[in-house]
Amino acid sequence: MALSLSNFLTPIVGLLALANAATITYDWNITWVDANPDGLAERPVMSINGQWPLPVLNITKGDRVIANVHNQVRDPLE
Repeated sequence: MALSLSNFLTPIVGLLALANAATITYDWNITWVDANPDGLAERPVMSINGQWPLPVLNITKGDRVIANVHNQVRDPLE
C-alpha cells in the first residue's frame, strides 16, 4: 500500500468537522392554531409552540439535532 499525505489528513479533517459540530435541542409542542396559510380562508393548521408559520431551524450540516416532540394534536372539529 502506498503511503500518501491524504491517507493521514482525511481522518484528521473528519475529526475536526466533528469537533465543530454543535448539539441543537428543540422542544416542540405540536397543536392546532387558526391561520390563513394560503390566503383563502382562516382554518385550523398544525403549529409548533403555537407558531404559524412554522419556526426556521438554524442548523449546520454535521450538527446533532435533538427534537423533544409533545404531540397535543386532537381532531380540530372536537
